Order: sequence, then C-alpha cells, then structure tokens
Amino acid sequence: AQTGIKVLAMLGQEHDEVGVTLVTDADMQQMNREHRGIDAPTDVLSFALDDDAPGDVA
Repeated sequence: AQTGIKVLAMLGQEHDEVGVTLVTDADMQQMNREHRGIDAPTDVLSFALDDDAPGDVA
C-alpha cells in the first residue's frame, strides 16, 4: 500500500485511487467473460473509476 501511495505522489496524483483484488484463475476467467466477452483467464483487468457506477465489480 505504501509503495502505491508513493507512486501516486511521484506522479502528482495524490488524490487518485488504486484498488487491487487478487482472484483465482476461474474467477478471473468469469470476470473476463462478463466484462470483455473473452472466455479465458487474463493477467490483468482494469476499470475506469466512475463515481456513478453501482457497487463493486467483483
């Protein structure tokens, strides 16, 4: 967490947010299928922060 805070500060983005969620390959495959239409696991999924978005992605 501290490293992320330092990186944001170095980029001049002290007020931005970064979230990290660790999931199993099966969960990642399901999320990739739901959000990208690709039925396979992937290394990273990223989502833009939208203040109007309902609830969590996971």
